[in-house]
Amino acid sequence: MRAISEQRWQIAQKYEADYWAIEAQNPEKLARDIADGHHFTAGVLDIRADTVSGATVLDIAGGPFPLGAAPDLQLLQYVIVDPGDYPKREGVQRIKLCAEEYRDLAYQEVWGYNVLQHVKEPAAVLQTVRMHARKFIRWFDVVDTPIYPVHPPSIKADWLRQELSRDGFRIVRDIDGSRLVEGQRQKWVALVAECQ
Repeated sequence: MRAISEQRWQIAQKYEADYWAIEAQNPEKLARDIADGHHFTAGVLDIRADTVSGATVLDIAGGPFPLGAAPDLQLLQYVIVDPGDYPKREGVQRIKLCAEEYRDLAYQEVWGYNVLQHVKEPAAVLQTVRMHARKFIRWFDVVDTPIYPVHPPSIKADWLRQELSRDGFRIVRDIDGSRLVEGQRQKWVALVAECQ
């Protein structure tokens, strides 16, 4: 999978920032949508207090409303690598950087949700993910999306499975599905890969 140009990625970042600015104009709806989305994503990725409590977690592109900020998860460490400017949250360390460029310590788990259609180079992001995960990778992404300004790459489910099955990882949870989002049917895949 080829990388997109810096200019193309900057355009996508502007669209992403504009999207969140529009969403923020209706805070009640946004809060409901985020809560519903987090409940759904945590469910398909098996993220619960009894499965992740005490873990160190690297979140790739956690966005303005990161999943791991939920206090009931009781994470030992929660670090988000994201190029966006988002508000600080208690118990969350943010590093403003593209995932493709991140090189640091290992974490027990690496999470990603709705990420790969927003990045410059999906394969490089997943290389970063595998490099930093010591126990589990929990990954949710929309697949087979049309390419348009806010989503320059399009990901295939089989490609994602292959990428998460490299470098000593094997997939231990694999769920395919689809959901209706803003009138559009979106296909998705949720994968948990374990380090062997």
